[in-house]
Amino acid sequence: MDQSSEKTPSTTDQPKRPFPILPIAKILALGRFTSPPTPEQLKTIFPKEVPATLLLHLNGKIEQWWARHDQKVRYSL
Repeated sequence: MDQSSEKTPSTTDQPKRPFPILPIAKILALGRFTSPPTPEQLKTIFPKEVPATLLLHLNGKIEQWWARHDQKVRYSL
């Protein structure tokens, strides 16, 4: 009996998924200043926060974000 003609089931016969199945959790995080920040505080916070947030978004960790329009703080550096 020729063993090369026998077919054996293998795990490669099933199609593979392009991405693994991972658990998904979506979180809504809300934050605001309790008192208006000073211009000095803005200059220390935003140069670090903005690039870090953008990097998280580009890596797919943050799906979307919003900014409230009723805040009285002006974000000019």
